[in-house]
Amino acid sequence: MQIPDYRKSFPGSPLAVAYGGGVNSVAVLVLLAVSRQRPDYIVFADTGCEHPRTYEHIKTVISPWLRQLSYPAITVVRGRKKNRHSLYSYCFSQTLLPSIAFGSRSCTDHWKVRPQRRWLKDQPPVQLAWQEGKPLVTLIGFAADETHRIKRPRSRRHAYAYPLADVNWSRQHCINAILEYGLPVPVPSRCYFCPATPRADVRQLARDYPYLYRRAVKLEDHVIASGRLKKLRGLGGRWSWRTVHDDPPPPQELA
Repeated sequence: MQIPDYRKSFPGSPLAVAYGGGVNSVAVLVLLAVSRQRPDYIVFADTGCEHPRTYEHIKTVISPWLRQLSYPAITVVRGRKKNRHSLYSYCFSQTLLPSIAFGSRSCTDHWKVRPQRRWLKDQPPVQLAWQEGKPLVTLIGFAADETHRIKRPRSRRHAYAYPLADVNWSRQHCINAILEYGLPVPVPSRCYFCPATPRADVRQLARDYPYLYRRAVKLEDHVIASGRLKKLRGLGGRWSWRTVHDDPPPPQELA
């Protein structure tokens, strides 16, 4: 496996990892560690409502591992919209479901991409590189089976690289690499009330974190009561998160 040398490809440019806390982000760090490429920044945009296990994985697994590698610590940044400091509080105040419920990714743009870019542009080494005509290089963890999400625009100030796609790693390759490296695999990176959550994971959330499940259902009820949902039945799109309690128990719980 030939891992590109991003320092050679972009000489003198600052190197940043857009860290999401999930499988792909960890796999990017594993690739960098294996190829002995040290990033300048690792930036995690916290929506204020990530899954609890994502926070735990960062605190107990990734942060100590980065210290062992002498890599920079994860910088946590926060988005903000209409004076709201979490995606949940924004959705509730505006009587909205997260945009992904409607097939859009604007919540990712506003609460993930933009906060990272805002923080990075204020860093003196990045500003110095721009003065010298060198772009900030951001490494993004889109896997080889997500090529439809990959864009390679390059401007005077920004360049983007996709290490997982460059080495043709699918999501399963990422999982295997994390395990082979000796790290535990993180849960999918998403908010605890993300509409993209599979039904089985919603049931798991209700069992493990009933308070967060109730908050998600409270938002769902709030939006439904407003009459704004025309074609959707709730956070699950065609189904309501409230209905997961009507599901039969998983087979292992019937034994």
